[in-house]
Amino acid sequence: MNEFDLRKFLYNNPLLESEAKLKAAKEKLEKQEAKLDKVDMKDENAKEKAKHHKVAAKKTKEEIKELKK
Repeated sequence: MNEFDLRKFLYNNPLLESEAKLKAAKEKLEKQEAKLDKVDMKDENAKEKAKHHKVAAKKTKEEIKELKK
């Protein structure tokens, strides 16, 4: 009968190996999400700027109309 080798079991534990792989995959996904969030923030800022410029242009047109009166 073979004796159980606890050190060998702990060193080659497939459960711990899969946890490490899952943790690495999770970190990779978090990095990808962070990159996508940065892109979304740039787009959101661009949308906000465009909206601000539209409002500013509308106000300027209204001021010109008032000055013509």
